[in-house]
Amino acid sequence: FEDSPHGIEGALRAGMKAVMIPDLLPPWEEHRRQIEVYNNLQEAAEKILGSG
Repeated sequence: FEDSPHGIEGALRAGMKAVMIPDLLPPWEEHRRQIEVYNNLQEAAEKILGSG
């Protein structure tokens, strides 16, 4: 989980699957097709764990 575009960039360069929960900045457009983006941890948990 990451909240900054720079953190997402690092994760993608390392070959990791990235999940973004934006804080102040939205994901960079070039990352949008490569990552999952959720509004908050609750939404992420519901989607990932299948309860929402």
